Amino acid sequence: MQSNSIPVLETYRYTSDRREVSLVVWCIHCVKWHWHGAGKAPGAGDGHRVAHCHDDTSPYNTGGYQLREVGTITAQEMKQHARLNKPKGRRLPRMIS
Repeated sequence: MQSNSIPVLETYRYTSDRREVSLVVWCIHCVKWHWHGAGKAPGAGDGHRVAHCHDDTSPYNTGGYQLREVGTITAQEMKQHARLNKPKGRRLPRMIS
């Protein structure tokens, strides 16, 4: 019998300067943002997704996770969040907007 322990992660709608819309979720295992398709309306991209984790030990790699859109986020807010949550001595990847 399969467990219902697939985590639900708070996800944010990000709109680029080119008006491209994505859902972004902060990964505590990779310590970076993961990007997913958003759908047209808020909440349309909610649901199960395959993890984009680069950390082989991430439990998300086994069963993925559920996305639940909770609001919008700007590039500046994403950079600030990453800066506050990155491990010391690690450089952040450059963000393309």
